[in-house]
Amino acid sequence: MMGWLRRRAQMSIAKSMRADLQRYTNYLRGGTSSEVAEVLALATTARLVLREQAEGAPGPSRTILDALYSGEMTDENYLAPISLGSMIKTAQKQGNLRFANGLMVWFHTIRAYSNVDVRVDAQEMWAQLKRGFPKLREVIAEYAIHDKDSFEEQCRWIPYAMDLSQE
Repeated sequence: MMGWLRRRAQMSIAKSMRADLQRYTNYLRGGTSSEVAEVLALATTARLVLREQAEGAPGPSRTILDALYSGEMTDENYLAPISLGSMIKTAQKQGNLRFANGLMVWFHTIRAYSNVDVRVDAQEMWAQLKRGFPKLREVIAEYAIHDKDSFEEQCRWIPYAMDLSQE
């Protein structure tokens, strides 16, 4: 009986995750390649901020990055989606909607690591994000970034299991 109830709860959670991710993917699908490139730049900025916060210190940013770079959920990083969700809510409350939008990419990616039922939808999200690659240089030109080539290379990083063309 408990096994059935647990599976039912997991199915409900997966359904909710998929619905959230599909809404976000539709948002990307509706955007121009320049708008999608902007989301890539925002996501990269968010990832680099997390990396800067995590340097040499345990905590939520380190946990999120461990999950992101390893491509799997472990006992050490299983709270990463919750931590990232809290960061997104905080950024939204502070009116930093662009940063929150960048964090959403990583939120959905990490959720896909924890739930295989969502992984195909996350791969579709990344396929939509790749549409922004041709416009990255134009979008990055508007940013006050010292090393634009390095930043562009960072924007082209796709996490493990999210790019089917590399398998």
